[in-house]
Amino acid sequence: MLIKNLLIPKWITVALAAELTGYSSKALNQKIDKGQLPYGVVWINAPDNRRMINLQQFMRWLEGEIET
Repeated sequence: MLIKNLLIPKWITVALAAELTGYSSKALNQKIDKGQLPYGVVWINAPDNRRMINLQQFMRWLEGEIET
């Protein structure tokens, strides 16, 4: 998987995660709002309250390795 060889920060914006995953920002935010993505593992609120995604953990969630 090519993404494993890229230098990606641990936490990225929802907008960048949308570009990299193919999910829209709206879809990612809906998954967060519905509790489908575990807080503190797949996503966090930054100190400025911006939602940030851990792309590596998101991929693990996508592959069924992390439960909601």
